[in-house]
Amino acid sequence: MKEKLSLFTFALISIAFVFEKTSAFELSPGMGYLKAQRKIICSMEDNKPIVYWWYGRMYSRVQGEKDKLLFKVEGMNIRQCDTVKDSKRGNGYRMVSRELLFYQDPKTGEILDQWTNPWTGETVDVLHVANDPLIGVTSMNAMKKVNHLK
Repeated sequence: MKEKLSLFTFALISIAFVFEKTSAFELSPGMGYLKAQRKIICSMEDNKPIVYWWYGRMYSRVQGEKDKLLFKVEGMNIRQCDTVKDSKRGNGYRMVSRELLFYQDPKTGEILDQWTNPWTGETVDVLHVANDPLIGVTSMNAMKKVNHLK
């Protein structure tokens, strides 16, 4: 009896999990696309800030040469979305975002002020990325145009 109860409980939890996951990522044409896109890039809660952070390496890619490590990079982005209701463009959301990216010395990780081009030997000032603000509005009508939906 205990084994049957455990098996039944496991089956019930599995079914609930499947239904929850299915509804969480519904991508059927229409508002499902818009909701999924917002869920990926923002919070579903209006005006709740979300922070992204990343780091990595930036390489050159020149045909016939081995790739060269030029910089380490580190950046962050903070964004928030709010719901937009527009009778002409359709319901959607607006995203406001700020972003920073810093170029770092590939050996020490120190933020660079200047960089020497390995091909020309020229030393140049480094311009870090500071995108402030990035603003985008996504609506159901815009999604229809991009994805050729009816």
